[in-house]
Amino acid sequence: MIAHTTINDLLENKKSLYFTVALSILYVLPLLIANVYYQDDHARAMYAHGWSHDGRFINNWINKLITLSNFKFSLYPVTLILSALLLGLSGYVLCGLWKVEYTKNLKWSSLLLLISPFYLANLPYRYDALFMSLSIFVLIIPYVYFYKKKHFLLISILCFYLSLGMYEPSVSIYLMVGVVFIYQFLEKNDFRKAFIYIGLMIIACLVGYLFYHFTKLGLNINAHNERIQLVFFQPNYQFLIKEKLLMFYENEAAAITEIFITNKDLNEEITKENFWDCIDLSVTEEQVDFVTSNAVSIAQSKIQPECIPLVVYDDDLMVGFIMYCIDEDDGEYWIYRMMIDRKYQSKGYGKKALSKLLEIIKEDKNHDKVFLGVHKESSYAIKLYKSFGFEFNGQVFGKEHIMRLDY
Repeated sequence: MIAHTTINDLLENKKSLYFTVALSILYVLPLLIANVYYQDDHARAMYAHGWSHDGRFINNWINKLITLSNFKFSLYPVTLILSALLLGLSGYVLCGLWKVEYTKNLKWSSLLLLISPFYLANLPYRYDALFMSLSIFVLIIPYVYFYKKKHFLLISILCFYLSLGMYEPSVSIYLMVGVVFIYQFLEKNDFRKAFIYIGLMIIACLVGYLFYHFTKLGLNINAHNERIQLVFFQPNYQFLIKEKLLMFYENEAAAITEIFITNKDLNEEITKENFWDCIDLSVTEEQVDFVTSNAVSIAQSKIQPECIPLVVYDDDLMVGFIMYCIDEDDGEYWIYRMMIDRKYQSKGYGKKALSKLLEIIKEDKNHDKVFLGVHKESSYAIKLYKSFGFEFNGQVFGKEHIMRLDY
């Protein structure tokens, strides 16, 4: 049962609120220390473009209010800290509304939004993270007034409109939270109230979207539609969600997983047993089109002796395969193959393996760059490569888009 909770109720337990604030800041401390820059941050710093091209005109308004000008400049690290606090407070409010860990001062559940695998990669954005977090926070506010129908409807319309104007994908949060509240009525077989509130939520979404749409027309904003689609409208949304989850669990596992790479000459030195183990390694069905089989890679290394196969081990367990070379055409290092067996994915092996391989490559002081090819649909691989500093250079070979790392 979800009890009626007021703002005063949420603020009553100050010790719990302070714990949430402290944990939120502590969680983003590694990001503050890392002090990373995304490509989008560089572009916005260089060209000072706003957010209208994405349909996020509210961001421009907030920026103008803060800076008292039309200039866009980074308020990092303040923006990162505020983003963490907004997400922590959003989780805290939901815990209060749903009576989760209600008697505890330390509410770990309040951090679920902050540590979400779907949001983790967005936190380091210097210009955008604050607006993304704020777009989530405003969508939680209407549910504080859930049992006052008129208040709930009007505040929902306003907050839905604001969220669309800050970061459109966040609006799914409004519906997800609403489902939890609706369920309490269904659980009591109170279908009348359930349908009433479903209707109120639909009206709020439609009216909020219409205000958003007409505001864009009034401001003559022609947003790029492909950048504002919800994940559920993508044809391969199940795969995208799975990729995000795998990325999250692999990042977590990478911190505690110790592995090593053994350099084996698969043409001559590998034993019969190791050879079959290697070619038996396989990826998931969704990844088959993105990765050449190990058998073909081994055959290629016989025809192109410059190709160096590497086997990824965890102790005596073979978990993956990599092949790299100095390309004869351009004289630069290329990572031709990289795969982790489907049984061992999401355990940190991919991240550790790539890290070790780059250590090997960087020992050659005669080179300062490395290239690789990746399918644009392989979003998980792209996220992994970008985390090491790889960026697309605009080249396309067949179905593979080329990424480059300068070191």
